[in-house]
Order: sequence, then C-alpha cells, then structure tokens
Amino acid sequence: MKAWIAVGIVAAGGALAGVASAGDVATFPTKVTMSKQAPAFHGKVKSDEDMCIEGRKVKLLRRIRSGRPYRLLGTDRANRNGKWAVKEPREFTLKSGIYIARAPKAIVHTPVATVCAKDASRKVVVD
Repeated sequence: MKAWIAVGIVAAGGALAGVASAGDVATFPTKVTMSKQAPAFHGKVKSDEDMCIEGRKVKLLRRIRSGRPYRLLGTDRANRNGKWAVKEPREFTLKSGIYIARAPKAIVHTPVATVCAKDASRKVVVD
C-alpha cells in the first residue's frame, strides 16, 4: 500500500512539472518606426525574434490635437523585412494632425509561447 502511495506522489509530481514547463512564455520587445519621408505612412517593425516581424499588424492612427482621442485610419501587415505601408484610404486625405503607428501585442504559438510586446512609433506632426 505504501509503495502505491509513493508511486502516486511521484507520478503527480511529474505531471505538475509538465504543466509548469507548458506555461513557459518568451517575451520579446518590439520597435515600430514611422518615416517622415514620402510616401506618407510607412515604416518598419523591428524585433530580435523573427516571428514578431513578418505578418505583424500595424495600425495607423491620427488625432486632431493633444487631448483628443486617436482615430484609426488604416492597417497593414509587415513583410518579412518588417516593412509596412498604409496607403491613404479613400475616406481621408493627408490632413493636419498628430500621426502614430502602433503594433499591438501579439502571441505566437510555437512549442514555447512567444509574446511580441506592443509598441508605438514616435509622433509625426503634420501642419
């Protein structure tokens, strides 16, 4: 009887160790840039982890002035080199405002879950 209890405890301990390793998460920082050069609204996503670059969603946002909320103008996905570009959507033309690009947090499921941290570009002001 004591032998069966010992085996049960060892088996349960091994199962818990498996659960702990399944919860491992690797987090990688991300850097989003937006160029001031023409064409408007393009840039690059950078990260030490390749999985955090290709296909990464980038949102272009604008606000009219400080204190006002940002409005989503368009999105794109970065190519394998991290380059992205949002063409001017039909509903707006280049207007005065404060523009930023954001890459939301992304979770990539591999043998070890990978979290790609969110980031926002520096502000680009258009007068």
